[in-house]
Amino acid sequence: MEQLIVISALGSDRPGIVESLSRAVLEHNGNILDSRMTVLGGEFAVLMLVSGSDATLDQLETDRTSWLANWTCCSPSSVPAPATCRPAPCPTR
Repeated sequence: MEQLIVISALGSDRPGIVESLSRAVLEHNGNILDSRMTVLGGEFAVLMLVSGSDATLDQLETDRTSWLANWTCCSPSSVPAPATCRPAPCPTR
């Protein structure tokens, strides 16, 4: 069964940064379902929704120190299956 993780990363903007992140996901047999990228104050920020088998995503998380060596911070996080996702309630004041 396909599982999902969200990769959030921040690093210095430079040529090839999207290619290197995409290559890492591909080399681990992951599939990029959606992404958002921007440059904030000279830093490149990305949120990426990645799908894959349990083994694929486990290996991607295990190897993150090698494929994210040039990033300031990164946080792969598992997410619930889409059918169980619910919007968070708005805080009341």
